[in-house]
Amino acid sequence: MEYQSNFLVSPQAPGAGGLALLWKKELEVEVLTSCQNFIDTRIEAKCKFFFATFVYREPDRTKRLQVWNQLELKQQREVNHGC
Repeated sequence: MEYQSNFLVSPQAPGAGGLALLWKKELEVEVLTSCQNFIDTRIEAKCKFFFATFVYREPDRTKRLQVWNQLELKQQREVNHGC
């Protein structure tokens, strides 16, 4: 692969998820937060930046709403703080 950088979130158990974010050297990626279900980033390329959240769907249906609530709360904090 042609990716020079990465960020990994270990799986909770063998064969149970885990996240990998890979990027090329042309990008500057700052990981803001991460957990078992998402990686939240600030990405810069060619003097422009944006925020991106990479989400892994919770396999347990009973916990999916909890993950979406976490993402919604994170987004509300960013809007309130002008991020």
